[in-house]
Amino acid sequence: MIDTLNISIDRSGIDENIDLIGEIGARIEIDPYNSNELKVEGKLGNLKVVVTGMEIRIYGSIAKYLKGDNLETLSLEELKMAIEKLEKELGIPVRKGRVTRVDMAGTFQMKEKPLLYLKKLGWLEGFTRGTFSLDSLYYTRGREKVIQLCFYDKGKETGGKDLEVPPGNLLRYECRFFYKGIRWLFKRNLTVDEILDEKVFNVFISRWHGFYTSIFKLGTNYLDVDFNSLKSASDWGALCLYQMNTQVDVLKALKDAFSCRKERRAGDVSLNNRLKTFTLKMLERGKRFTKPDDLIEELNSLVESCYGER
Repeated sequence: MIDTLNISIDRSGIDENIDLIGEIGARIEIDPYNSNELKVEGKLGNLKVVVTGMEIRIYGSIAKYLKGDNLETLSLEELKMAIEKLEKELGIPVRKGRVTRVDMAGTFQMKEKPLLYLKKLGWLEGFTRGTFSLDSLYYTRGREKVIQLCFYDKGKETGGKDLEVPPGNLLRYECRFFYKGIRWLFKRNLTVDEILDEKVFNVFISRWHGFYTSIFKLGTNYLDVDFNSLKSASDWGALCLYQMNTQVDVLKALKDAFSCRKERRAGDVSLNNRLKTFTLKMLERGKRFTKPDDLIEELNSLVESCYGER
């Protein structure tokens, strides 16, 4: 499940007799253009390594470091193997390092083109939805990156590279926990040694799964509904609101209307909160009257399968 693991190892956690720049620099492929007497920067396999007199920073895909590519991510046991390899090659206690980024990911072979599935993924409360390219979809929490979900065409990313890519359409789902996201999740810094604990590792996997299930999914024809499933006028209202939300982010519209109101009145905040709560309940209720969408059902099944195999 794990792909990227960024680490910062403080000088205090390393044998004081080790000359970081000299000894660690000799173990990596140095980039002379970005190195000087105060800092050495280079590569250890695919990993970027930055060494100063005060710390060592490691960036990149730990899955690719161990396996040669990151098409398949690492299990907990494989992560332990990768850390052992890293400690042996660098000659330092990597386990004492502070984790600054964790990417949990799954790659799924789909029946159709990945783009078709991306169009079925709607809003996620607390996140900003954005598309930076035709074949990618992002959900970002916070102005400064805290947590980011990313869905993209993995086949296109690996196209032209020397990888044994399986046939079919590859959809990648990543959940990226940046430094502030890790602190938000655990209320403290996290060491590499701690992420090697099964309970901690499973927290990241559970969040990867939970964020996906919380995404509002879009279907094909929401108004194609069995009339006998409607018990009241409010059921019909819930269905219509659900349908409208596939075209317009109704919660954002409510937020904008509240922020841009012409005059402030007593009770505005309370009314806004009641409207938001009512809208969330109606959107959840509207799901009951929709027909299942084959593409979403396929993706849901693959995500659940991946989660169950952790």
